[in-house]
Amino acid sequence: MLLRGYYDERTDNAALVVDGKAVHTWIKELGIVWTAGGVDHKIRLAARGGKQQERGEGFMKSIEIDGEEIPRMQVGDSVTGAGGLKVEFRGLEKEGPFDVDYYLLTIDGLVSLDLRLRVAHPKLQTPTDAEAHINVGIAELEHTEEIHGVLGQTYRADHSQRAADFQRLIASLHRPISADGAEGKGFLDGTPRSYEASDVLAVDCAYTAYGRARQVMPVQP
Repeated sequence: MLLRGYYDERTDNAALVVDGKAVHTWIKELGIVWTAGGVDHKIRLAARGGKQQERGEGFMKSIEIDGEEIPRMQVGDSVTGAGGLKVEFRGLEKEGPFDVDYYLLTIDGLVSLDLRLRVAHPKLQTPTDAEAHINVGIAELEHTEEIHGVLGQTYRADHSQRAADFQRLIASLHRPISADGAEGKGFLDGTPRSYEASDVLAVDCAYTAYGRARQVMPVQP
């Protein structure tokens, strides 16, 4: 699972800085790569851009399954794909004053994601972009102890340190850090750059285990 958001070069931090405080990066695009029956599959979901604040035709720009873009979904629509994939447009919600599009994405035996799309708070918008983005909630995730990546190292049976782990990662930036035990409590392998991929559907970051035997690649701080 790969995400595309903003990268603030001034702070070298994958976050936006507002009033001197770092806030979570917007997720503008979500990509998932998986294998079923010996065949690789991919899905890419992208939030729309532009300065329009009203929902209009929706906050989802496009959904692409195995290289083909599907028609724009309406509330109540569902789409199935190969490899146990199903995408449902569950409905419209409200988060305070904000309209929200709610999607459910499931891959049989692997993952179930709640996806909620909305624009950002006006204070966090830019003159050219209302910052429509995807909020990702993980309802179910099948994994083994060999799974890696940011999610894999923190999504373990023991979740007590997960929030603190993420904050320590952000604070560490380029400083090399290492895992402490099987749960990676307090730290994650490498640095934030160790988890950068060339595309939201590319599995070429330093710690990917997809498509090859599990191997921790050497990382240059």
